Amino acid sequence: TVHEKAEIEALGDTICVGETAIVSASGRADSWVWMVNTEEVNEDDLEVSPDITTMYPVIASYRTCTPDTAFASVYVHPHIEYNIEENFYNIFLNDEIEIVPEYDIEKNYIYDWIPINGLNCSDCPNPTIKGITESMEYNVMVIDEETSCEMEQNIEVRFNNECTNAVFHLPNIFSPNNDGSNDEWRMFTNNPEEFISLSVFDRY
Repeated sequence: TVHEKAEIEALGDTICVGETAIVSASGRADSWVWMVNTEEVNEDDLEVSPDITTMYPVIASYRTCTPDTAFASVYVHPHIEYNIEENFYNIFLNDEIEIVPEYDIEKNYIYDWIPINGLNCSDCPNPTIKGITESMEYNVMVIDEETSCEMEQNIEVRFNNECTNAVFHLPNIFSPNNDGSNDEWRMFTNNPEEFISLSVFDRY
């Protein structure tokens, strides 16, 4: 049999962002040249990690025959749209923190926070942290149900064993003159359940 040209087929791959794809070619050929950007790679199989869907041409030669060209496509699943811009927080003894990420509410994402200490939910995108008694490091795993792609993000919460005035206020003056304005001296707080009693003494 007399062959006039090489004949090959290329096989692509599908990956998530950050993964490595393997593309290959097979057929009547004895040498292969993959084109990656502007570089030539002389391999039968090619490992690549593109951020977006990319087509890779391969040129095959066979003896003195005319070369053949095939194309292998690497499809990259869309990246997971979830990001916590701030990854460090300070929390006081009587305080709470709400994690406010940027994410696409229309996506079918699964959320898994660990550890669960102090969290009001461990399977939601934006938990509130409250009631911890030590500094914590949290990790959230986000999984796209449609593609099975996943990503992780960490946050650090530093615990301060003091109360903060940001969640309660004690006025330093009041005017009990029955004019309807500031007649009573009382405490204003977001967490009234934390206070059982309050005693006032004169200086003598």
